[in-house]
Order: sequence, then structure tokens, then C-alpha cells
Amino acid sequence: MITYLNNNDIRKPYAVLADIDDTIALKLSDRVLGHLLELNILSKESERYLAGIMRDYKKGLFDNERVGKMALTRCVNDFTGRTHRLLVGHTKDLIKNNPEIIYPYFKDLVELCEVTHDFYLITSNLDVVPQAVCEIFGLRGFASSRSELKDGVFTGGKIDFMLTREDKARAANEIMAGYKKEKSIGLGDSEPDQGIFDAVGIPIALIQESRATPSPFKNAIPHSQVIEFIKSKIL
Repeated sequence: MITYLNNNDIRKPYAVLADIDDTIALKLSDRVLGHLLELNILSKESERYLAGIMRDYKKGLFDNERVGKMALTRCVNDFTGRTHRLLVGHTKDLIKNNPEIIYPYFKDLVELCEVTHDFYLITSNLDVVPQAVCEIFGLRGFASSRSELKDGVFTGGKIDFMLTREDKARAANEIMAGYKKEKSIGLGDSEPDQGIFDAVGIPIALIQESRATPSPFKNAIPHSQVIEFIKSKIL
């Protein structure tokens, strides 16, 4: 399911599809969780739980999909009874007060492609995170993990996950049904982002600068080279 935030605008011929963490932002999901802990929206018990499952993940006891589901389920449990709008607002405040979280190239990319490309985020994050980023930068929409709401309030009920290559491929293909492929751009850093890359004409794998592990893509480039690379392809 795609969330469109600026759907009344005239659709542009091409699209930019981007992951968030390690792609357009540095550890944004971790920073959001830390911020919600400071606000007592996420509990100390959940902090310990999340730290524990991440230790087990690094030991190879859980795969990426399993740990993602466990982490999101725990967070949504803490969010029960809170309004979706409240969490979006807190996330926007975090980003605005810490602009270094967003890689500098991304603002330049939005300006470079604003006439020709619509921007979408495709991410495993819970939807409060991509919605906050979309609202700050005026992006067209996003696809993400999302939890059941009633009258804008988290119920603690069903979660629809966006974690795997197949999940991201479905979202990317749904979006790209309305755009030309050849100059559309895909940005990602991890194996599930191959689902984005397969849908666009210009796939760009980025080096995971915040991690010690090597990139799963042989042709990955640093964030500092993105703008020049894209200029060479679309101008």
C-alpha cells in the first residue's frame, strides 16, 4: 500500500525511489527510538529488549526479517494509545533539530530533480518515520511497515511489514506503473533494496558508512558521489 501525500500535483515523468537508513539518513531509526525513549514513549524494558535482540542478530541467531518483525512489534506495543500524528511530530522535531542526520546529498538531489522526478520512500521503518521525512522535504509519498490505527490512534493490532526484497519490489512496481523507467532512480544500501533497483533505470547502491560490514553490492558508491553520478545519467 502506497501512502500519497501530494497526490493532487501533476505527476512528473520519472520517479526517485529511496530507502532511508544508511541511504538518505544516518541511523535515523535508531535516533528516533532514542528520542522516544527520552520522551518516555518507548519504555526502558523495550530498550533492553531491543538491545538483546540486536545482540542475537549480530551473533547470527536471527535473520534480518525476523529481527525486524520482533523490533517493530515491540515498539508498536509501546505506542498503543498514542496518536500517529504525535509520533510523526516528534520525528520531525528530531530531524529539524539535528539536520546532520540527513545526508547532505539528499537535499541537493531533491533540488536537482524537482522538475522531472517525483520522490518516494520505500522502507522497513514504521510509517511515522517516512511520513516525517516526506513532510519535511515535500516528497510525494512512501511505502513502509505500518500498524493498525483507529481514529489516528495506535491500537497495538495488526502490523503490515515492509522488510523483504519481495515486499519492496511490490511497492516499487506499484509506484513505477505511473512513471517512465529509463531515467527513474533507485537508492538503497542493503539486499532487500534490490527490489527497488530492479524497478528503475538508474539503480544506485550506496556504501553503508555506519556499518563495519561490507556492502552486498560490488558497485556501491559513497554518498558524496551520488549527485555527480546522477548528473552523468540524466543531464
